[in-house]
Amino acid sequence: MSAKLDQDAAALIGGWAAAALGPVEEQSIEQLRNSGLINSSVTGDSPIVHQVTDASVVGADGFQIPIRLYRSADREQPVIVYAHGGGWTLLSIDSVDTFCRHLAIGSGCSVVSVGYRLAPEHIFPAAFEDMWAVTAWVAGGGLGWTPTRLAVGGDSAGGNLAAAVALHARDTGTVAIDLQLLLYPATGLDLDTPSMRELGGDPRFRLAPSTMRWFWANYLGGDLTVTDQRAVPAAARTFVGLPSALIVTPGFDPLRDDGRAYAALLRAAEVPTDLVEPDAMPHGFIMMIGAVPAARVVVDDIIRRVRRLMNPSPTTERLGLADEFRRTPFGTHSAALQLLLHQMRAAPIAGKPFLFISETNKEWVLGRYSHDLPPTPEVDWSVRFHDLESAEWHVFKNRWMHCFGEELTDV
Repeated sequence: MSAKLDQDAAALIGGWAAAALGPVEEQSIEQLRNSGLINSSVTGDSPIVHQVTDASVVGADGFQIPIRLYRSADREQPVIVYAHGGGWTLLSIDSVDTFCRHLAIGSGCSVVSVGYRLAPEHIFPAAFEDMWAVTAWVAGGGLGWTPTRLAVGGDSAGGNLAAAVALHARDTGTVAIDLQLLLYPATGLDLDTPSMRELGGDPRFRLAPSTMRWFWANYLGGDLTVTDQRAVPAAARTFVGLPSALIVTPGFDPLRDDGRAYAALLRAAEVPTDLVEPDAMPHGFIMMIGAVPAARVVVDDIIRRVRRLMNPSPTTERLGLADEFRRTPFGTHSAALQLLLHQMRAAPIAGKPFLFISETNKEWVLGRYSHDLPPTPEVDWSVRFHDLESAEWHVFKNRWMHCFGEELTDV
């Protein structure tokens, strides 16, 4: 391929390969689960979110499914139900904690991370049933509100679970899903794709055909002939009527062509599908943003796309009020705008933006209250304004997003 693997990613995964005790499938599961590869030096520091809560949801046979809820604001929000990767065998809620925090903050959504049961102790359909149970619980108001928009998402094996839940929701008609976020998903059993032949033999990528067969065998109880769409989404008879999809297929991923093929199946069924292909990234890059700066750029782009897809456009009536404020930020406002401004100013202080006037009294600087207890003002000296009207409009847009999860433009 013409693109080159990002040098920071190459250094990271090269170090992992050099320290590995052999192929993944030849190591003990206990050893793999306690490898310590995914740590804060790799994932980066965890940003502060308005609210993070660990809880559980009752699943099949009374199993208590661990969940972690991330709320970026103290209001009802769209929700993303998220499943971590790890070949249905490894990793946990903790492994995607940093990513889920960024996802919640940047998307304007609440994120529910699912600690589904792992294989081989719990074979299919255990992980699927856990993901489905949490999704149905959220859709039914389990968080205390019924989401106006609901997404399912996941990376690698988690992407498999998200795609399977989207299929099941369509077929049962019991849950309305608006978006499926599939990050380098494992959707089919074909291990003879061009990307697998090209990259699967490289120990840095840790996903040789033998490794993927091992992961699939763990999940499916050894039966690699399964065609149940809840386990193998690519085996579905039809993809018509599925929710919109955002699919990410890194260039240096043995599963790259798996995700591309699934995107093609969705597009052929006229499902709106956004395919993002970060050429220089490897499999698993969303958990590398602390060690791979370029991965953070890609993750931020993905989250911006999710925000646009999950947050509805402002109503015509509210847009009129925003336009009124933009034209006359000072002076007398209509009663409706006064009420709206009161609502925006009464929002919880954590995360709320404000203006800070410089010592010269000639420029204004954007500030924001932290999510600490108690919140403290933090000034961002990189955002400066030389006229007060522009500054007020910028703060208004930030408060609008903070309160309503809607993005105002300058057009």
